[in-house]
Amino acid sequence: MLQETYINLLKNYTDDISLIDDLWKEIIENYSDKKRHYHTLSHLNNLLLQLIEVKDKIENWETILFTLYYHDIIYNALKLDNEFQSVELMEIRLKHINVPIKIIDKCKNQILATKKHFENSDLDTNYFTDADLSVLGQEIKDYNEYSEKVRLEYLFYPSIVYNEGRLKILNDFLNLNQIYKTEYFHKKFEEKAILNISEEIKKLDFFKEKYYLSYSNQWIFCIENDGDYSEFLYFGAQLLDQTQNVEKIEYYPGFFDSGYYRFYYKNVKLHLEWEGMLGVDLRTEPNPSESDLIVTQEIYELLKTVRNKNYA
Repeated sequence: MLQETYINLLKNYTDDISLIDDLWKEIIENYSDKKRHYHTLSHLNNLLLQLIEVKDKIENWETILFTLYYHDIIYNALKLDNEFQSVELMEIRLKHINVPIKIIDKCKNQILATKKHFENSDLDTNYFTDADLSVLGQEIKDYNEYSEKVRLEYLFYPSIVYNEGRLKILNDFLNLNQIYKTEYFHKKFEEKAILNISEEIKKLDFFKEKYYLSYSNQWIFCIENDGDYSEFLYFGAQLLDQTQNVEKIEYYPGFFDSGYYRFYYKNVKLHLEWEGMLGVDLRTEPNPSESDLIVTQEIYELLKTVRNKNYA
């Protein structure tokens, strides 16, 4: 449907099939970039489905469609001017197929509005930005998948940096009088969006307060132990061997004051490490997702039973 809608839209302005094919290929290539995880063709398709539901309320449907296809055509998580870059490319492409300047200007305003998602005097723009935020009000499974995909797009930022930025964005949404500007999307998604955002904020705050990051951007779950650290590592490894959903990679008792046990728990790669006077740590891989940290918390709670054990 995404391809058919785009081709039919362009046929209103040009009969050059080769040009239409080239422009569609550009859409595919940009939205399929390997660095994208959320801002993909799937995002466009979901956005289109949301907008179709309010098509009868939208004054200029063709403008909305142009905005849909070009609003994220340029997306680089390292840049702050993606919307402006997208507008520039949109203007070049639409002028090339003789789209009226009135439509181009309105499309430009709608794309730029997605930078902040504030209420706009133009109702069509509000419908578009509301649809763009519809993911916030989905079922929790879909919302969590969305937040994890966004994290992957910003993976080059360490968690301590990303989480602070993410918390600011989420709190900005909650500080709005209402997230959705139009009555339709407000009734459909507002309540669920507030719940989803609040839950994500709780998770980010929880991990920020309870655990800390290493220089290599691993999350470290500190295991304080007054007994023999090498014994702890040995008994901890024994316990993990008996635990369901654990797949051992390697156990190395080490010499003098070090050792490690590396394993998968529920498909999350973890490290139980003993580093002499520094004690025993449970460490994640670098840049874990929030779901990875929840899994790590589960095995950490189990390992605390070893920490509290009196060794014979």
